[in-house]
Amino acid sequence: MDLRELPGTSTRRHPWELARFGFFRDILDPTLRSAGTILDAGAGDAWFAASLLEHCAPRSAGSTRPTGMARTVVCWDSSYDPASRARLAVDDPRIELTRERPRGRFDLILALDVLEHVADDVGFLDQLVGENLEPHGRILINVPAWQALMSRHDEQLQHHRRYQPGQLTRVIEAAGLVVEQRGGLFHSLLMPRIVSVLRERLVSNPDNGQSAAGYTPLAWKRGRLAATLLYSALRVDNAISHAAAARSVQLPGLSAWALCHR
Repeated sequence: MDLRELPGTSTRRHPWELARFGFFRDILDPTLRSAGTILDAGAGDAWFAASLLEHCAPRSAGSTRPTGMARTVVCWDSSYDPASRARLAVDDPRIELTRERPRGRFDLILALDVLEHVADDVGFLDQLVGENLEPHGRILINVPAWQALMSRHDEQLQHHRRYQPGQLTRVIEAAGLVVEQRGGLFHSLLMPRIVSVLRERLVSNPDNGQSAAGYTPLAWKRGRLAATLLYSALRVDNAISHAAAARSVQLPGLSAWALCHR
């Protein structure tokens, strides 16, 4: 979760965020077997990193010591000032929070919803790969898709762009990366976002106290049944994404992703 979207009080994770994690966890599963060190660039509230560690090496019940294969995640985010660190209160010793650019190389780099925040995305990714990715390592990249869907929500999150088809590929190739798998994500949410953005542009004051395009900070305030139904629907969407990527079929979605190596 982007720290700008972090709710002021504790709340359940949004079904969209849970489904997103589940999709990328499954994509990364073969890679995680040999990835001893992980860099999460633009890690936000570090929930994704903590969840990935729990998947790799869950802690035994009643113990603070992790079991299974030891892994570490360095969470790098320029927003990690003292106040945000205190709010996050990360208590897993395998997670390191840093505001400064990490030194050293990593077996796996996560760059999930990061490149759109960077003015020079080509230069940023090239430096990230050149300085921080092991020669045998992999990097997972995810970006918001379709420039026509730029909204005030994107502006509030300080996005410089959304990505057109082929645009992400050019950025990846400029960094000397080779794509192993790629695809779209959240196909079923594409049409609702189109309608929402059109409404935002047609209505003079669409916010009414909410974020742009009908968004509020990424928190789930509805009931458990609604969360279960939405999560189940999004996991079906995820299954379609997996099947399409396995067949090299590029289905348009709300996001675009790629798993790459040097």
